[in-house]
Amino acid sequence: VSTQSTWGRMSISSSTSTSSSQSSSASPQCVAESTSPTSTIVASANIASGGPLTSTNAISANVAPANIQERAMSTRICTLLSCEMVGLEKMYETDPNNAREVMNSLLSHAREAAVNGCGVVHAFGATWIQISWNAIAHVSTHCAKACQAAIAIRESIVNDLNPSLRLAIGVWSGSLTSGTIGTQTLKMVSVAGRTVHAAEWVMRLNKEWDTRVLVNHEVAQTVIGNFELRPVDWVRMLSGDSVVRVYELVCQIKSSEDEWMYQLEQSQKSSQFANLRIAFEHISTSKLDKAKEAVTQYCSTFKNDGKSQKLLKRLSSTGLQPRAESDPW
Repeated sequence: VSTQSTWGRMSISSSTSTSSSQSSSASPQCVAESTSPTSTIVASANIASGGPLTSTNAISANVAPANIQERAMSTRICTLLSCEMVGLEKMYETDPNNAREVMNSLLSHAREAAVNGCGVVHAFGATWIQISWNAIAHVSTHCAKACQAAIAIRESIVNDLNPSLRLAIGVWSGSLTSGTIGTQTLKMVSVAGRTVHAAEWVMRLNKEWDTRVLVNHEVAQTVIGNFELRPVDWVRMLSGDSVVRVYELVCQIKSSEDEWMYQLEQSQKSSQFANLRIAFEHISTSKLDKAKEAVTQYCSTFKNDGKSQKLLKRLSSTGLQPRAESDPW
């Protein structure tokens, strides 16, 4: 079911099914982690899949609102992924058909990554996509699932990008409100709250750091040991006094379950970015000298790392003051 919101964004509602043929479209893990073991909760785009309109890939079909399961608004900790193809807006003006193909490809890869990781595609527009975990279906490892999806999307499309385009992904974990909104003639499953805006905000920081995927501190603390993370920034958001620590999601660390605890300990000790993590811990406790020492040690080893040279320069010039959201580098 599709609808146009007041901001001109296309929102899609998740569809539920109890038939065996439709449930088979989701992975067993998704079914096991959903709120109902017989429900498959998927939202996807027919424009991306190119297949017939069904309950698992309909976006523009006129499906009766009564087919959308009524859900009371509820708030819980979730993880939201915001993805945007930067530069695509200009391509729509000069080469619209090619721009549509690029977006269709991104939608297809994003839908696959979402469904494989028990996520729900809530909305997309001409250049962007929004996916949630633990908002509609229960997903205990929602931070890790979102990180896996972000890496899958990045790796599936970044190598084929037109030089004028740049993929930007933001992953944010926090409080999120979700449920059905609408009437008998117009209804959708929606998400709302500060996390929605925060995910878009951290996504846009990729431009400043020339990165592809950035996550907030809550995500980083949850998945550390399973993913390689690089501390990159601490910013005071305009919407409040909170200072946000931001990390680049580099890659996933592969290890068997038996090696997990050992891998966690070793990754924190021997990670390429261990000194940067130490520096950020010193920053959080206002120990400027120790923070600069840790960053200097990292820079002496990785002399061609421009991002860390930038960080060291900032520590030397502004100390521990977080950069205001509106301040450029």
